[in-house]
Amino acid sequence: MLGKIFVVSKDTNLRDIIKKQVLISFPTADFGSCKTTKELSEHSLEFGDVIIYNSESNGPIPQTLINSTGGYWLNISEKIDEATQMRSLVDGFSGIISIQDNIDKYPRVIRCMQSGEIWFSRQIIAFAIRQYQTQSITSEE
Repeated sequence: MLGKIFVVSKDTNLRDIIKKQVLISFPTADFGSCKTTKELSEHSLEFGDVIIYNSESNGPIPQTLINSTGGYWLNISEKIDEATQMRSLVDGFSGIISIQDNIDKYPRVIRCMQSGEIWFSRQIIAFAIRQYQTQSITSEE
């Protein structure tokens, strides 16, 4: 079942573009948009909901907000280097996408996230798994 999809962005043009693409791909989606996370907090979010967050227009997000709000968070960023991806992963995002990526990519990313998958580069996932394995081995000793 498709959960709610929200876009949090101060960039009105980007919000409108994402909304049009999402509603083409998910015509029955419960779609919402807002400028800030404060406005988002007025909505009740559930486990399968997707929040598309524009960190370019809205700035960094407190990690506690993602963890306390729930849902799958997708970070839209200008810069998709390893450091930005790692920061997004540590902050609790379920994925990251470049603001310059083709808008046709969004439905695919949303479907993956709603299936419980994450959207990061394979290198970042491999690094995170190696870090987890190393910490697990160290804590067992």
